[in-house]
Amino acid sequence: MNTTPDPHVLITGGTGFVGRHIQEELRRRGTSFFVFSQKEFNLTVWEQAQAVFKRNRHATRLLHLASF
Repeated sequence: MNTTPDPHVLITGGTGFVGRHIQEELRRRGTSFFVFSQKEFNLTVWEQAQAVFKRNRHATRLLHLASF
């Protein structure tokens, strides 16, 4: 019996070049993911960072690709 939850990936910086390609691959594999832009959630603003992580508390993986 496998008790491992289905993967859900939270991707920061997922709208850039690398992030778009990772999204393609995750879609191809049928893996659930959440991606956002800085306009939606700015991780330098504490309340917005809390909101994105609260919204994705079920994430089993985090890919941090965000940069400035």
